[in-house]
Amino acid sequence: MTPSCSSLTTCDQYRKKIVTEKILLIILFALFVPAMAQNGGWDLDIMPLSKVKPGMSGYGKTVYYGTRIDTFGVKVLEILKNLYPKRDVILIRLSGSQAERSGVVSGMSGSPIYIENKLIGALAMRVGQFMKEPIAAVMPIEYMLEVSHKEAQRPDHENVFSFFSDYLDFYLCRTPSDFWKLMLKRQFSHLASGGPDHLQPIATPLVFSGFQSSVLQPYHDLFRSLGFVVTTGSAAARSDDERNSGITAGSAISQIFVDGDATINSTGTVTAVEGHKLLAFGHHVFNLGPVHVPMARAQVLATLPSMMASSKMAMSTDIIGVFRQDRLAGVYGELNRAPSMIPVHLDIHSNVLGDTQYRFRMTDDPAVNNLTPFFLRIALFQAFIASRLSSESATTHLEVDFSFADGDTLHLQDFFSTYNRLGVLETGYDVAAICDFITSALGVLLVNDFDAPAVEKIDIRGNIKPGENVAKLSSIRIDQSSVEPGDSLLLKVIMQKTNGQRLSFLRHIPIPDQKDPGRLTLIVGSASSILRYEIQLNPEKYRPVDYEHLRTLLAERRKSNALYVQLWARDGTMLVQGQEMSQLPPSIMNVMDSRRSRGESRRLNSRMLEEYKIPLDCLAIGAKHLIIQVKDSKDSQNWPEFEDDES
Repeated sequence: MTPSCSSLTTCDQYRKKIVTEKILLIILFALFVPAMAQNGGWDLDIMPLSKVKPGMSGYGKTVYYGTRIDTFGVKVLEILKNLYPKRDVILIRLSGSQAERSGVVSGMSGSPIYIENKLIGALAMRVGQFMKEPIAAVMPIEYMLEVSHKEAQRPDHENVFSFFSDYLDFYLCRTPSDFWKLMLKRQFSHLASGGPDHLQPIATPLVFSGFQSSVLQPYHDLFRSLGFVVTTGSAAARSDDERNSGITAGSAISQIFVDGDATINSTGTVTAVEGHKLLAFGHHVFNLGPVHVPMARAQVLATLPSMMASSKMAMSTDIIGVFRQDRLAGVYGELNRAPSMIPVHLDIHSNVLGDTQYRFRMTDDPAVNNLTPFFLRIALFQAFIASRLSSESATTHLEVDFSFADGDTLHLQDFFSTYNRLGVLETGYDVAAICDFITSALGVLLVNDFDAPAVEKIDIRGNIKPGENVAKLSSIRIDQSSVEPGDSLLLKVIMQKTNGQRLSFLRHIPIPDQKDPGRLTLIVGSASSILRYEIQLNPEKYRPVDYEHLRTLLAERRKSNALYVQLWARDGTMLVQGQEMSQLPPSIMNVMDSRRSRGESRRLNSRMLEEYKIPLDCLAIGAKHLIIQVKDSKDSQNWPEFEDDES
């Protein structure tokens, strides 16, 4: 039964109570909805930038040691207008014993800053180096919340600038020698920090665990120019634990690029956590937009004070989620989300040190595909250096298998050895060549322009033997300088090994029977010498038209432990979209030649008739060439005795 009022007065009071409650709900709703809209769906108690005034005091949170969150004092000095277009930052001074001792520390990026217990933003910038006072700038929380809004607009496919042609050229020819430095500077030149007196993002510690300092030394200046500080750390066992216990505002956090027996990660501080959502760093790491980079807990091993720039030494622990946005105002991540990573298995057999296994995992993210091969190169370089005596010369037979999502496998192999370059025995040159071979191929497979299957696993096997095993081409000789079509030449090749041993061998080289009278060029050379010549003559030949063509270029790259003999003829050959078309009728040649102005074709003066491979048990270097006259079979002219061409 519906209850009835005992009196008119009681019913009026009841109705008034209901009306009052509705009014209160409307008022609360009116207050709550704008706050939620301002917070972008985050239930954070924030103080907007418009309320922050010079002279206000508050505190910040960060980890100086271990995982314990400490506080430091802050005082607002000024609001800096338009530091970025339509972006203001809050200039502050830090206080407290640790702040006075260490200043603004690399690794504090993202430390939450509070005034009246309300979050105003994240520690993000500092004023140059050698500062006597800990002056810093805060990225307002409103801008950081905008970063999380971008996740709702995440595109299905990230548009990433591709260095495909650069990777392919480097895989084929390994030039230029400073390839990695040039590539990183081209892609991340926008990250370059200002001068020592400018307000700039706090340098992010790029932590390398399991590395010798000598391996990292060449990269310090490069990473410093991109806004990072290279530090060594310690690796901890990872369980890929999906629990987010212990992660809160002020906690240390890491982005993982390589983990396993050696780790590479960047370290910062958590600004805010709510449910599965997380904001950190207060500035970009690589400013790549949508990303899928593994997120891990971090533990600070020590805070290293420095007059120049203090930094945290840290290690990453359990992987707990994925960073999803990397933007100007900070990074956004999601906890309890499994990252995608590519396993790398490296097995090294050494006659001196025995068998060693290394296991890595790389970040599998299209946004960092241009960067991942470089990080893997550093890890592989360290592994190979650790698997041999530091002062020894060595020879390595290498095999690599790339496994793909479609079940297919690409097998690559080559031969590497230490040798004297420019009169200096470079004991690490062969290791660099090995790592470049693997990681440039990986770069090609990750960033190519075709509908290619994803790389799912990489297996690497290296068989290292002590000693240098290199032979330089000294001279070539033939038994006659003129031949008839269908004849053969007896080629004598002389090579000199760096240990003084002389190699000499003979090969019969057939002359094509359909060759018209004229001159032939005989070229004998190493894989790299032959390839450079071909690319100069016809670069389009090494521009793949589809994924299968790309696979062929990778798999059929000439091997270093062989000599290659080629016969070239000077005749009218047209190059049409990278394909050589020879022996065309004059009328067709004229038509094709008329298209040269439109770039559809061009005339070549020479074309290769035949190629022969001479396998060796050593690394071959050098190249030689000779001119051969092909005479008409009716011609009985006596030809002069041939003299060796040492050019």
